[in-house]
Amino acid sequence: MSRYNRIIYTQHALERMSERRISQRQVERTLEQPDKTYPSDGKLVAERVTVHGNTLKVVYSETANGLTITSAIVITVIRISP
Repeated sequence: MSRYNRIIYTQHALERMSERRISQRQVERTLEQPDKTYPSDGKLVAERVTVHGNTLKVVYSETANGLTITSAIVITVIRISP
C-alpha cells in the first residue's frame, strides 16, 4: 500500500507504462524508496535502480490531493564484454 493519500496517473503516463511494461507497483516502489530524487522542468523525478541494474525514472508532481504521475521511463544498462 502506498504511503501517499492518492496517486493519479495521467493518460500519458499509463500509455508509456504500458508500452514500456512498467507496473503501477514498480512506480509506487520507486516513489516510496527512491535512490535519488530531483526537480526537472517544474516537476519532480524519482529514480530507483532495479534488480537487473536498469534505472526506473518516475516523473511526477505533488498536489494537495496527492501525486500526479506524468511519465515513467526505464533506462536500460547495456553491458559490453571485453
